[in-house]
Amino acid sequence: MKSLRLQHNKGASLLEIFLIGALLSFLVALISFFPGGSQDPLRDEIRLSDIQTLTRALEVYHNENKNYPSTNGQWWGVCDAYGKHPRSGANGWVPNIAPRYLPELPIDPAPIKDYGCYLYRSDGVDYKLLVHHTIESLNTCPQNTPAPAIPKDHPYYDPVRSSVQCSLSSFSEGAKRW
Repeated sequence: MKSLRLQHNKGASLLEIFLIGALLSFLVALISFFPGGSQDPLRDEIRLSDIQTLTRALEVYHNENKNYPSTNGQWWGVCDAYGKHPRSGANGWVPNIAPRYLPELPIDPAPIKDYGCYLYRSDGVDYKLLVHHTIESLNTCPQNTPAPAIPKDHPYYDPVRSSVQCSLSSFSEGAKRW
């Protein structure tokens, strides 16, 4: 009679390693697509980076032109409710910034319907940039509902909107109350 001997593997096979890696990748991807998942803070970091980049580009434009790109006092954005403006050129949602000062104007990484997107308003003298209704991780801002206040010490606190909606802004002093 033949005796049965158990063989002990000294490690995982290549196939087992591949399957475990694939399963972990799938779980990470699945978790990141749920509201409140790991993408929320990342998207907000992108939004903050975009507003900083746009603010710097506007200051360079202002230094060269002695005014800000004007929208004639109207809010412009890429979302439907604010004109569905392109990402560059004289009719870009921030006029004349791209492609000269930036390759292309950024867009919100997770816009909401036809109203939640980046917005810009200027009369040429003053300006306001707005991350409108899309902040996800600050104070657990819920989408499409009244939001808790964003802290007044936040560097992009908007004195008009931050206490009632998930919005942040960058602005010149004369546009503070827009």
